[in-house]
Amino acid sequence: MRAGAGLGPALSLALALSGRLVDTCGVPRILVLVVLCVLCAALVAGQASAGTRGPDVLRGGAQADRLAGGFGRDRLFGLGGADVLRGDSGGDRLAGGAGADRMNGGSGNDRVDGGTGDDQLDGGDGDDIVRGDGGDDFIVEAGFGNDTLLDGGDGDDYVDANRGSDRAVRGGRGADILRGGAGRDRLDGGPGNDRLSGGDSVDTLIGGDGDDIVVSGRQYDNVSLGAGDDHLYRSGYDNVDCGPGIDTIHATKSADAPTAVAPERYVGPRRGHISNCELIVSDDTTDPQQPGIDISLGWTNAGRQAGPSGSGRAGGSTDASLRSRATVRLTGGDDYFDPIARGIGTAKVRYDFAYGFVPLGLLVFARAGDDVVIATHGSDHVEGEAGSDTLRGAAGNDLLFGRTGADLLVGDDGNDELEGGRGRDRLDGGAGNDRLTGGFDRDTLRGGGGRDKIVAVDGKRDIVDCGAGRDTALVDSHDDVRNCERIQRD
Repeated sequence: MRAGAGLGPALSLALALSGRLVDTCGVPRILVLVVLCVLCAALVAGQASAGTRGPDVLRGGAQADRLAGGFGRDRLFGLGGADVLRGDSGGDRLAGGAGADRMNGGSGNDRVDGGTGDDQLDGGDGDDIVRGDGGDDFIVEAGFGNDTLLDGGDGDDYVDANRGSDRAVRGGRGADILRGGAGRDRLDGGPGNDRLSGGDSVDTLIGGDGDDIVVSGRQYDNVSLGAGDDHLYRSGYDNVDCGPGIDTIHATKSADAPTAVAPERYVGPRRGHISNCELIVSDDTTDPQQPGIDISLGWTNAGRQAGPSGSGRAGGSTDASLRSRATVRLTGGDDYFDPIARGIGTAKVRYDFAYGFVPLGLLVFARAGDDVVIATHGSDHVEGEAGSDTLRGAAGNDLLFGRTGADLLVGDDGNDELEGGRGRDRLDGGAGNDRLTGGFDRDTLRGGGGRDKIVAVDGKRDIVDCGAGRDTALVDSHDDVRNCERIQRD
């Protein structure tokens, strides 16, 4: 042990368990014995030690110690007990050991190791390495610097990267909470049910094994959810790989998801891919006066300003890709979904294939609200549910179901099946051999090109226009029927 104040800077005291004096260095024995008594009492109750201007080595004991380094490159070892360690300036090494320790590296490029126990760790300013090891650790980088590693280790840890660009932020095994900071961070939850939140820059978010909740930041993040049934709340334009499991993408603007509401637009990915994801959901506001969410997987290059309902599209131009079959669920409000930005710019969606060369397409549930859903080049399944919805197919054999409300269904190219449901619907099959079913109200059905079959048997007065091609119409006796080659009246 090194002591300073009052005894001279070079005084060295060596203690044995018997308390035998080894060297007095010319200091009167009475004074040394007094010092030894004070030091022995400190060892029993926990000691407070401070370093010097040089490189110091400070060691605690089994009790709760307070160790503070000086201006040099210090090494502080708390050992047992709930210790408080502070490195101050210089590149210090702090090791808490057993016990619930509180440690701060101070300025300089420090290495902070909490050891076993539920520790509170802060690397301080500088490019630090901080490890929690075992226990439920709390790591917050309150200082500046680009840290090499923030590692919670085993246990249910909380790690906040805060300022700077951190190369690796790891949760380790356990249910961890990781938060990115202002810089470019890499967050890895590891095994366990983790919660990851990106920061203000371009981050890499890795959920790892377990059922994770990941909230991306406002920038272009790279997200890998890993194995498990994960939830991703997207507020930026991300490159996403959901991985194994039943995963859900929530379209939201708020960085505080999933607790916050999101009465905003969602447009993305601008230049990324969405891969291996099973469900895409819009998280709408709980305030009925607020608008819903606009979703566009293809980034458009011609925009229009938001109107009173809050609808709108943003600008840009690139390709997007949605790999594997995905489900989009618009849960409420007046939503807009366009995965290819049809007719605006050059954006498009490319599909990978599975089980041979069969396009998989989208599965979309619009739910409540007056929604706009524009399908893609795959074989899509779209259900409008409640509200007056606009459902539009593209190339491919689409299934469009309006359900309740006064809906507009357009099949476009492909052999489509359109069903209006309840409400005064308008159905247009477009090109291809389509099947149109009006529903339970006064509907308008247009077959378009191709060999179409139109069913309007509901006891209401419908308008049926078969269009070009050799078509068949099953109608009520009082329906208005035009351009149909075969007509069967009920």
